[in-house]
Amino acid sequence: EESPEISENEIAQIEWALLPVFRYDKFIPNHLSKFAAKDASFFAQLVIWAFRSEKDKKDGRQMDDEMRNKAEASHDLLRKIAILPGDSGGDINADALNVWVDDARKLLQDADRVKIGDDQIGSYLSHSPVGSDGVWPHEAVRSVIERVKSSQFALAIRIGKQNARGMTSRSPWDGGKQERILAAQYYNDAKKIELIYPRTAEILRSIARDYDNEARHQDWDSELHD
Repeated sequence: EESPEISENEIAQIEWALLPVFRYDKFIPNHLSKFAAKDASFFAQLVIWAFRSEKDKKDGRQMDDEMRNKAEASHDLLRKIAILPGDSGGDINADALNVWVDDARKLLQDADRVKIGDDQIGSYLSHSPVGSDGVWPHEAVRSVIERVKSSQFALAIRIGKQNARGMTSRSPWDGGKQERILAAQYYNDAKKIELIYPRTAEILRSIARDYDNEARHQDWDSELHD
């Protein structure tokens, strides 16, 4: 990836070929990730390859081996990319991000993939860094959430953020202490931004409520060990 003797396109092709090898690995295909962030049409093509249209589902159209291989590789890549459009070292250019989102949504709408399109874009943007005020997601991503007004988009961002937490470890007697701390943080963050970013604040409250529920389940599990 760092070799000056190989072009970016060649490296991207090698990354694409190796995706099946690294399916369950933490390997990040950096050049393909950059292409997805720069070019909404490339991202949209990945979604088109990975997910059948509603019409194809109704018609019962089957995929051949080539289509199946492209779908699997696209699934893998969509799961791994995390460099966001307009990203410049942790900050995000709001204009560049909004243009990218509009272009991607239009392409996916034309391809009869509106719902899965918003789902995949939302999941992608869940990798957002925190904003200048210390609240997740970045202000540029919040502006997209407020403007797009898509419930599927908002749900995907919420689920993507929660899934990014990964596995946790705790003493059998800790209960839901970790989750209550997280819930309090998200409630507090929602309150900070609710006047300017009400839809984003509701996403944060939804995450907080989920952690409240998980905390109760962890408390019950802890009581069983007493």
